[in-house]
Amino acid sequence: MARAATSLGFGLIRGSTTRGAERALIEMGRELKAGHEVAITPDGPRGPARKFAPGALVAAQRADSFIVPTVAIADRAWYLRSWDRFMIPKPFARVTIAYGRPTKVLASTPRAAAEEGGRFEELMSDALRTAGG
Repeated sequence: MARAATSLGFGLIRGSTTRGAERALIEMGRELKAGHEVAITPDGPRGPARKFAPGALVAAQRADSFIVPTVAIADRAWYLRSWDRFMIPKPFARVTIAYGRPTKVLASTPRAAAEEGGRFEELMSDALRTAGG
């Protein structure tokens, strides 16, 4: 996925809950405060699927940025046998992308922000229903 993003001209911030988390969190915060957009997969490198890892919430809280829930579904796709059932759309598949309402983390501290995952999981579910998934 990183190779595909790079080939499309996107910059990368490498890090996960298991490797380089603090460095990635600091870099995400810098990018957000500079007014740049940051896209992440909120369920982390090992899941569980559709559960918000705290990194995105903490970075958004620190930078006072919005989180825009975004989902993609395809009418025809291959699904890998991985923990997240990674989707690869088949050729000529119709891919629907749905966006949820931009939302700020309400917490006043990073620790409290990390606990708002359930609210953002519900926003992702709402976006998925909008997409028809």
